[in-house]
Amino acid sequence: MQTELRSDLDDWKKSFRDELSSHLATLVLDQDIYGFAIEPSEDLSSMHFITCVGRESNLKGEVSGSRAWLDRRYCHVEWDGYLPPSDFGGSLERLNAISEKYHNLLIDSDTCEFTEDGNEFRDTWYAEILAVMIELDKNGSFGKIWFKIISFSDFDHPIQKESFTRLNRDRALNDAESLFDIG
Repeated sequence: MQTELRSDLDDWKKSFRDELSSHLATLVLDQDIYGFAIEPSEDLSSMHFITCVGRESNLKGEVSGSRAWLDRRYCHVEWDGYLPPSDFGGSLERLNAISEKYHNLLIDSDTCEFTEDGNEFRDTWYAEILAVMIELDKNGSFGKIWFKIISFSDFDHPIQKESFTRLNRDRALNDAESLFDIG
């Protein structure tokens, strides 16, 4: 990866770490929250991410262990809890700046397809999100939030499975093994 792009991504990571840490400090006060997901964009021309939470109270009425219950518990698109991006103003601005500054490096303007550098950047960006989440998980910033994941609505990327297996233990792994084909 280009040195200047790597430096800009490192600056983004610092901002993201600080903002996610502050964001989690508020979330852990809500005892109803069991799950946290980050959904980064697939599109490098409009880089952003959203966060959302899963709440125990939203699972009332579902039969524990049923497929519907598993879907509601572990699929962030089923959650009622998309959070406003205001807590991530600095890191979202940095992503926007990266997207604009490196557009021609990341995206082939003739084909509108990601370049090799673009694919490498996206994989590295996703890996950096996971690295921050692992760091904050190890230092206890997630509190009692026991399910954490990087996930996508309409896109499949290996970081989803990797984030699931590296960020979760016990209950999440046991419940969702079949849902994510982890076994």
